[in-house]
Amino acid sequence: MNRYTRSSFLIKNKGIIIALALLFFPIGILTEIHSYDEIFVAICLLYFVFFKKKWAFDKSEKMILICLIVSFILGIVSNAKSKIIPFNFSVFIDLFSIYKYVLVFLFLRNISKIENRQITLKLIITLSKAFIIIAFPFGILSQFVDIGMTYQERYGIKAFHFIFSNHSHFGILIIASLIVISFFESNKKFIIYFLLSSISLILTTKGVVYSFLVFSAIFFFFSRNSTIKIRALIIPIAILVAISSLQINTYLKNENSVRMIFLSYSIITANEYLPFGSGFATYGSAEAAKNYSPLYYKYGFNNRYGLSDNPGDDMYLNDNYWATIIGELGYLGFILMLLIFLYIFKIFNAYTHIDKRTKAFLISALLMLLISSIATGIIKSNAGTFMFAVFAILLPNNKYENANQTASC
Repeated sequence: MNRYTRSSFLIKNKGIIIALALLFFPIGILTEIHSYDEIFVAICLLYFVFFKKKWAFDKSEKMILICLIVSFILGIVSNAKSKIIPFNFSVFIDLFSIYKYVLVFLFLRNISKIENRQITLKLIITLSKAFIIIAFPFGILSQFVDIGMTYQERYGIKAFHFIFSNHSHFGILIIASLIVISFFESNKKFIIYFLLSSISLILTTKGVVYSFLVFSAIFFFFSRNSTIKIRALIIPIAILVAISSLQINTYLKNENSVRMIFLSYSIITANEYLPFGSGFATYGSAEAAKNYSPLYYKYGFNNRYGLSDNPGDDMYLNDNYWATIIGELGYLGFILMLLIFLYIFKIFNAYTHIDKRTKAFLISALLMLLISSIATGIIKSNAGTFMFAVFAILLPNNKYENANQTASC
């Protein structure tokens, strides 16, 4: 196969190749290949840049791109201004990793043809159904027999994680599978998968997963149609805060909580390095933890449990997404990130042909990831990136597809 033939094959079958990469995503999560999500996003980016026919971003996507570009510039300027670390490759790795879930959502929406996406969806639907059906009996059995799939007991339930090491990651995969099935199954068939999924999600005992169930119920029963007003988000968020008061007290209001300390110092960092923050790879990110940012020594984190510079005792250094945004990009970066979420919400809401049930699941999953980022870094994990990849496959840019169809005529 010569170079021209190889290029033609890649261009013609890029949707299938992306599909295979996406289908292996859960394996990357299971085996804890930490770089798999970055590799997947890089593949999507390369295909988008080199094999595109025509760019046709919709209005919300253009606004997301503008927010991203401004954030990138903001971070680079912050690095040059703060001079906390040398301007090196870690800065670019950090830039990529912080926004990778947004990048995969944008690029994956705009690279797959209709026919290739249908192949992807058929495979994903089959695997989603199998995953939910197989996980359920093990969840029930694990409550009575120790089969190595549970951890600690919470709320009188043995926390179920199936074959994964992280309960939240397992829960997110169940939620992603449920959303996929919701797009294509009738109510009678769907109810079975919903019941099996709900039980598995409850057995995880994770508050982040429970928030999805709470949001979904509120949106489904209190929205009149498939379009959800932004002001309608106030009530479910308030209810969730009330329900999760114990966890909030533990993580945020307790001044001795490691997460609270880390979040508090992100605000201190934003104030000290006004107006832009301390810059990429300096606070709260994987690169800042890997190279142990000078700020951590300055704040005395090296002598604090969970934040020290000892291997294995740095578990909270990369476990709070909003702390990363506030610390590294300041308050302006925080506002830009909220705007990105707002425009993603608008993209979800623009699909008026989706039924109320599916729309409730989509918005609930987005809010779940948004709120969980206060106390976790799950949104930038393998599982969080996978969820946004699923969003992109299910919600393609029809404007892009129409533009390509016109170009090929």
